[in-house]
Amino acid sequence: MSYLFEFNWLAVITATVAGFLLGGLWFSPLMFADRWIAAIGKTPEEMGSPMRSMVLSFITTFVMSMALALIIGRLPDMTALGGLRFGVVLGVGVNLMGMISDAAFTKSSRELLWIQGSYHVVMVTVMSVVHAAWR
Repeated sequence: MSYLFEFNWLAVITATVAGFLLGGLWFSPLMFADRWIAAIGKTPEEMGSPMRSMVLSFITTFVMSMALALIIGRLPDMTALGGLRFGVVLGVGVNLMGMISDAAFTKSSRELLWIQGSYHVVMVTVMSVVHAAWR
């Protein structure tokens, strides 16, 4: 059980910050904010203050980073390129497929699925590269 707490904490924090900042950019007016809010079916005013959601997002990104550190730390040595491959496979094969299944039941728009799904694939990939490169 002790292996559950054996992390490269600098890599965990770096990957967390990278994933969180990517989300800030992804859902900003520079990228997909307007299309994302429209796809949700809300106005910016209805969205309210994002502070509580941002705190929760940082916490969930931190937990994801620890999980990736745990998984990647148990795999054979891998390079940053291996981390890229691993991240894409995990992002598409687990995250995106789960989101597609959810979207089939919730009838959410393809645009919303694309915006959120592609973010999660890229985020998991970036975080996997950080963890693989830092081993």
